[in-house]
Amino acid sequence: MESEAASSFQTSLAEEIKKLVPQAMLHTNIYKNYAARTEQIFTKGQVEKLAESDTEGSSLKGRPAVARVTGSDFIQHPEIAEEIFGPFSLLIVCSGADELEKVLAAFDGQLTASVLATDADVETYSVAIRTIQEVVGRLIFNGVPTGVEVCYAMQHGGPYPSTTDGRFTSVGVDAVKRFVRPVAFQDAPDAYLPDELKDANPLKIWRRINGQLSQEPIKR
Repeated sequence: MESEAASSFQTSLAEEIKKLVPQAMLHTNIYKNYAARTEQIFTKGQVEKLAESDTEGSSLKGRPAVARVTGSDFIQHPEIAEEIFGPFSLLIVCSGADELEKVLAAFDGQLTASVLATDADVETYSVAIRTIQEVVGRLIFNGVPTGVEVCYAMQHGGPYPSTTDGRFTSVGVDAVKRFVRPVAFQDAPDAYLPDELKDANPLKIWRRINGQLSQEPIKR
């Protein structure tokens, strides 16, 4: 929110962005889209460019940039919220807590959101944080994404349009559910079952037996 500390942060961030060196992006078309989208957003009268890298971009390397917009302008121009995939940051400076909550409510679905706050901040802005919670797949406290791992606790999805189906994660053990159809084998002969389900567990894989993970064979 608008304050002396916020102004100091913006100045420091702008100086750091200028020092960054453009890095190679995933594909030429991704770079072209990034260059076009950053040029487009800087033409909007509501958006103020704070800084760009002192090093020019190239046919593949995106030029880091940071911009600023007020909370009221952001709310009135929702197209500003459209993602710019690449090294671009937009600071939304709000006039107060009420405007902050309106800004957060204007966002579409996101993969992740980071809350950088003390315990006291979390309590003070609990309503705002719960607003964020409704539009993200993963809420991170005092950390940054992406940080993904194939484990049961991994969630890297979110409401549309961040993912086409918000019920599934794109990373983690449960990601396989996006591509499979469950089939139950009730009272099937052991010889008929795939190796993954045979009592002897010939593949020695981890399986969930009566709610517990195990590599042991099933004894009947």
